[in-house]
Amino acid sequence: MIDLIDVTVGYRNRPIIKIFSLRLERGNFVVLIGPNGAGKSTLLRVMAGLLPINRGMRHLDGKDYERYSRRLFSQRVTYLPQDRNLSLPYTAGEIVLFGAYARHGLWETLGESEQRRAREALKQVGAAALFDRPVTELSGGERQRVLLARSLFAGGETYLLDEPTAELDPV
Repeated sequence: MIDLIDVTVGYRNRPIIKIFSLRLERGNFVVLIGPNGAGKSTLLRVMAGLLPINRGMRHLDGKDYERYSRRLFSQRVTYLPQDRNLSLPYTAGEIVLFGAYARHGLWETLGESEQRRAREALKQVGAAALFDRPVTELSGGERQRVLLARSLFAGGETYLLDEPTAELDPV
């Protein structure tokens, strides 16, 4: 469960979100809708622990965010940002496997079971055929599917997805 309590956050002394409270409980599906520039992405970044708050408190399962290491937090909360810059020629499979960091660390060698799980995640989003293709050669929608697969592969109890269906065509 994520709790934001009387949170205020902004950029360069310009508040974007003022004295805002929210409780997200497991098992619920919540959609944020609003005009461009309203603070939806900012709110998701706050919930993902990527943006400091100016005021208030934020808790994950009753504990202050500061009590979690980044790695432990990432095991619990998976975040897909709106900005999807994939400019290095990693394969789609490698991008999905990056989602293992929270469970395995940066330098641990991943086994065949992780490769199978990565392939299954790509299959779940309709992108199984992309496993060996460099992401620099993929369309925007294909890249989005790869990033969604990475989020599924990473797991966690809470998913924070910023415009997860942007650039996706129906399949």
